[in-house]
Amino acid sequence: MNQQIQNRKTKKKKAKKQTFRDTLKEMLPEKTHEYLPKGYEQMGTIAILQLVEETEEYALQIGNKILSLNKQIKSVYQKTGSMRGEIRTAIITYICGIENSETVYLEHGIRLKLDPARVFFSSRLSGERSKLLTNFRPNVRVLVMFSGVGPYSITAIKQNLNISRMVSIELNEIAHNYALENLLLNTNLLKKCQSYLQLCNEMQTGGIIRSAFRKLVLKNLAQLRFQFICGDVRKECLKISKPFLPLDTEEKKQIENENNNTKNKKTNLHNHWDCTEILNSNDYPKILKAFIDRKENEEIFVDFSKIQKQQFRLWLILFCKKLNFFCLIDNSYFKFHTLWEKGIFLQWIETGDLSSITKFDRIIMPTPKNQKSFVNLIAYTADTGCIVNMYDFVDEDDFPLKTENRIIEELKQLDKKVEILGSYKAGQIGPKSYRTRCDFKILN
Repeated sequence: MNQQIQNRKTKKKKAKKQTFRDTLKEMLPEKTHEYLPKGYEQMGTIAILQLVEETEEYALQIGNKILSLNKQIKSVYQKTGSMRGEIRTAIITYICGIENSETVYLEHGIRLKLDPARVFFSSRLSGERSKLLTNFRPNVRVLVMFSGVGPYSITAIKQNLNISRMVSIELNEIAHNYALENLLLNTNLLKKCQSYLQLCNEMQTGGIIRSAFRKLVLKNLAQLRFQFICGDVRKECLKISKPFLPLDTEEKKQIENENNNTKNKKTNLHNHWDCTEILNSNDYPKILKAFIDRKENEEIFVDFSKIQKQQFRLWLILFCKKLNFFCLIDNSYFKFHTLWEKGIFLQWIETGDLSSITKFDRIIMPTPKNQKSFVNLIAYTADTGCIVNMYDFVDEDDFPLKTENRIIEELKQLDKKVEILGSYKAGQIGPKSYRTRCDFKILN
């Protein structure tokens, strides 16, 4: 027995796993060894290398080695310049493999289609995103600035299925279009969402059983609840923070006069089709046929003093792309024409409060490097109690006070009080230089 114990103690340890740099050392001259990369960034089927001057002439050899070592990789590129311009695109150069920089990247159960030559994206922030975007409270309203192709937005959806509403803003039109595509790539995430399950049950109970309608509800629900805007966050935040207002007094008087002069009450309000009566019938096949028979982009009228608002939720979601809506709500008239407005309409149906719809409970700000401060935008968009996660770039000697003091001072000028919840290093970007995240709460 003692001999067996001794044998276990003296058993040789397993050989240390060979690193990527060790592999390159075996094939490249000794003069390059101290300059060789430790690894590469992988995005789906693409590898992106960062080489220094001493190793650039060996880029093809290194690229071919990557292709032989990692069968998932089909294309190898080299980063040859830093981020440029407001839209934050990297400069990458083709080395070997298939010359196609577009790929689909998998991250914690979501799929992201992107082209790193045309949009900003970092797979190295994968762990940071996953850790940050957990444990949102139910029915939270989320704003994501600088949303790119949607990694923060879609990760948040996956990990918090019952988000009430999310708005994501991105300046780069190419990244914005990828984000719209990525939302559709990941709509299956919503199949466990409480709202979707309720809608499916409602359709089943009402006799609407075709799978095509369930698919349409899933797709439209995603686009109404999670909206992506292409534009400058400075302008767009001011737009979305404005309260959603009814038609003005003169328009209201004109509508009521036209209504009083209309003989046919089924097409009242200046020839709008009034669906209020048929909604009260609760005859789902009949209601469905009536909506299907309406013309494309027709504006229909609903009087919410005569029906329960939840009665309209299914029909809004099913026909949000086909029809426009004109509604009487609390003795005021509202129009909902754009997908943005219909998203607000859906949230009102689900929460009952138009006044607070344009404010948010959680704000994510992956702020670009070397950009002006965007802290002031929080004052317009944050509701009381809102949690903000703001990224910054600082040197080690300035962490964390430089960012924390700037946040406190800038918001103080706008009569906003904040509580700093914590500051964290989210990755090193250079010698003693870091990407950081400051979490804080808006108190008023």
